[in-house]
Amino acid sequence: MTATHTFFRRPRLRPGIEVNRTADGFALGYRRQGVDLAVSPEATNEVGGLLDLLSVGASADELASATPGLDDLDGLLDELDRLGLLTEGAPPDPAPGVDGVELYRSVRRFAARLQATVCDSRLYRAMVSGEATRTNLVGYALEYHHVVRRSPALIAPALAHAWEPAAYDLLQRFLAEEIGHDQLTAGALATAGVAIDRLSAVQPLPATFAVCATLGTTSAQDPLSFAACLFLVEEPAREFNRAFAAHAAKVGLPSGFVEPLLEHSGINDEAGHAAELSTSRQCSSKSL
Repeated sequence: MTATHTFFRRPRLRPGIEVNRTADGFALGYRRQGVDLAVSPEATNEVGGLLDLLSVGASADELASATPGLDDLDGLLDELDRLGLLTEGAPPDPAPGVDGVELYRSVRRFAARLQATVCDSRLYRAMVSGEATRTNLVGYALEYHHVVRRSPALIAPALAHAWEPAAYDLLQRFLAEEIGHDQLTAGALATAGVAIDRLSAVQPLPATFAVCATLGTTSAQDPLSFAACLFLVEEPAREFNRAFAAHAAKVGLPSGFVEPLLEHSGINDEAGHAAELSTSRQCSSKSL
């Protein structure tokens, strides 16, 4: 088997090649270049049939069956390939697809394995060990507020895509429910002594900005990825929340600081936007 047979399933002459009969064979022209094939009179019909098959694409067996009298079919095909006159004539294999439910399960399994092996929250460990300070907890709440405040703007671009009606209605509800949640987080920060009127001037940390940028980009450009990774920011981390509440009391933060943050986490869990959107029929690799 030659390299041409290995590389091409159905060798085919490149689109745009013109085949003309000449006095001593055939001329193949491609744009401003070409090649002349000198063919003996007794092989003219077989080579002509070969070129006819190559004009539409044929398997190696089909080409061999049509040219039993050619001594070096493989060499001829290799030479045509070397000159850049052949391409793949077989249609591409259809990409395997999965429905939204299976996709969501695969993503969740992948995320669970990743979280179990590489995810390590320094803040969580510090809260459990008792080393986290009041400033650490307030700083976390501030970064959380940045994500919550920007959520409507990050979700809204997804509405520009051609969703199915059920998924589109879900996105609309999701957007509407996220509006105003920053009042909860801002109120929590206020009880810790953070000036609310200065929150808009505070910039998020690079990691927080990266989370927002990723959500905003996938929402605008890649709705499948947006739906698939939404649970990462929507799903509450219950062990973290319990440690957060317990340690906040130890460092003297009031209940008015903790309760709004836990309330917002619970709202996201009850709404179930991530799971519902990811498992909708719209979110399949065939439809997007």
